[in-house]
Amino acid sequence: MQELHQLLYSNTFDIIFITESWLHDEVTDGSLVPHSCYVILRKDRKLCRGGGVCIFIKKCFNPIPVIFDSKYDELEIIGFDLFTGIYSVRYFAVYRRPTFDSAAVSYMTELLDCLSVYGSVNRTVVIVGDFNLSKIDWDSYTSPSDTIHQMLVSFVVHFGLTQLINFKTHESNILDLLGLICNDVNYISRLQADVPFGSSDHATITFNMVFPEKKQQLFQSAAK
Repeated sequence: MQELHQLLYSNTFDIIFITESWLHDEVTDGSLVPHSCYVILRKDRKLCRGGGVCIFIKKCFNPIPVIFDSKYDELEIIGFDLFTGIYSVRYFAVYRRPTFDSAAVSYMTELLDCLSVYGSVNRTVVIVGDFNLSKIDWDSYTSPSDTIHQMLVSFVVHFGLTQLINFKTHESNILDLLGLICNDVNYISRLQADVPFGSSDHATITFNMVFPEKKQQLFQSAAK
């Protein structure tokens, strides 16, 4: 918690995405952000430990949460809209646990359906998350023949998205598609790896988003 507070109040990042937050009902929003300068969006995993996603956004940006249909309640996904001048961006934070059985195929089907529905908007879309799919070759957008890997590649290609991370995020693998599956890559700059957060064994990913306007607006983001 101390490391989180140091990160929040360093005034370095405007938005912080966290996957595998491990939050639960006993962890209050007030304990996460004691000075109330961030809006907190979170989706905690119910019934069992682990998982979960969380986003911290500085209040000055007035984020508007995406309200998902109840049929997607079991998914570990949250989203919000951010409006800046003539530009608007929809962000998603996603976590998919590393399983590949029939239940995992159903989960992936539902997750991609959700992203298709709520990502089909007339604005820039940024999907941040850990999909636990290490066998995709993002240079050629090819994958092994297993259903789940192929589903994600097909989704990215079909919607004209771009996976921006080209470095390892967990040991020798690219597991995290953080700040990167984006339909307008010109807005993202200075994408780089940083040291892991807390006890995580994944790299932290930092990136900027720059929107050209009369007065240039830049957002600094971090994703774990």
